[in-house]
Amino acid sequence: MTRLGIDTVAPILRRGVLLDVAGRRGVEALPADFAITPDQLEATARAQGVQIESGDAALIRTGWARYKDQPSRYLGTTGGSTPAGPGPDAAGGRWLSARGFFAAGSDTIAFERIPSSRSWGEKPLPLSPCSRRARDSQTRAKTSPPRPVDSVH
Repeated sequence: MTRLGIDTVAPILRRGVLLDVAGRRGVEALPADFAITPDQLEATARAQGVQIESGDAALIRTGWARYKDQPSRYLGTTGGSTPAGPGPDAAGGRWLSARGFFAAGSDTIAFERIPSSRSWGEKPLPLSPCSRRARDSQTRAKTSPPRPVDSVH
């Protein structure tokens, strides 16, 4: 990982928007099989009074950071050898992508829900087009400054 590691990414200074999906649902952590849909993302943003805008860093809280000291639980392998964890489904990924975010992250081992609800042989992971958009945006950001941050959400 000398070419694609996080240490090769230029510093990012953007407005960050946290969508606390677990908090909105009134739970400490979402279940392992929980798929975050567009309706849930929209309702969470509305309840928090925030919007994801072009160029933002979107962060999703699932509550799974609480399991970081329990490796098998954090990896979602307590029920077997196949990892599992909450995250956006394909439609949730498209919802985020439509808002033009610059970067996205969550408190899970994989941003999107694992295992994916898609069948083998279907399109790549739901957020791969989003990753390309973020990479292209980062290239453009080297020549243009980020939009001003007028408030913190």
